[in-house]
Amino acid sequence: MPMLTFILLPSVCDASRKRNRSTAGCRRSVHNGGHTVGIPERHHMKITDLKTFCFLDDGGRKYFIVKVETDAGIHGLGEVGITHWGGAVDQAVRHLGDVVIGEDPMATERLWQRMFRGAFFPADKVYGCAISAIDIALWDIKGKALDQPVYRLLGGPVRDRVVCYPHVQGNGTEALLAHCRRAVDDGWKLLRWHLPSAVEGGVETDPSLLDPGQSIELAVEQMAAVREEVGEGIGLCLDIHTRLDTAHTVELCNRLERFRPFFIEDPLRSENAASYRTLARHTNVAIAAGEQWCSKWAFREVIEEELVRYARIDLC
Repeated sequence: MPMLTFILLPSVCDASRKRNRSTAGCRRSVHNGGHTVGIPERHHMKITDLKTFCFLDDGGRKYFIVKVETDAGIHGLGEVGITHWGGAVDQAVRHLGDVVIGEDPMATERLWQRMFRGAFFPADKVYGCAISAIDIALWDIKGKALDQPVYRLLGGPVRDRVVCYPHVQGNGTEALLAHCRRAVDDGWKLLRWHLPSAVEGGVETDPSLLDPGQSIELAVEQMAAVREEVGEGIGLCLDIHTRLDTAHTVELCNRLERFRPFFIEDPLRSENAASYRTLARHTNVAIAAGEQWCSKWAFREVIEEELVRYARIDLC
């Protein structure tokens, strides 16, 4: 039976490590590991406002953050994963403010159920991301109020380390090899890069265009070159970003199998699990998927039917 591995993508879920130590409204305490922890009484802490912030980092990557404020002087931060739809998510957050403002921020499960199931029509991906951002912020508040990191409130650590990998860039095979060499020299044991788009002379000319046959040829060439460059001891991952159809994905995976890729990531669109069934029947390489899925129900079929090896779970 294939082993299923869950990969949690970056989020601000553990933002409560930077604790706000305000204990305004505290009326009782508990002892935890020899420390007295103030717990705001339920009727003494209410959600007062939701605010949204969109900004770019130094590399030009966009971030969309939700801030939940309370009358106890404690706030929480949550991250939105699909920043491309930031305007729609912003309106969803404002709409959900009518559900959570005035409520107890410690009641995370009740508020999640009200946000997700509070309307006749189910929440879509935009609303799902807005709900996740608010929920992360509520857990951040809970961690600060209890003076505990969120991972401990969720049950504590299962392991004390996790394997990570960088996403290596490079326009063309030579540039990709240079970045891979640098990453290996820095100590990385896994490398990931993306499926090449429209190319001319081995160099991408337009990332928005993709010729499947041409991209597959270059992807095989690059995988062979990287494997020869870094040796057998380094795990290699290729992110397709759901840009191929099922037939081309089967072809690519079968041609890459001899290079023993660690996984092929998000090869197909998320709307139809049947495509992953076809892929699983016709390929042997490990598949990682799930970055586009926004609920546990979206993962259910592919996990129960063992259609993917690695679950790409994005908390936000």
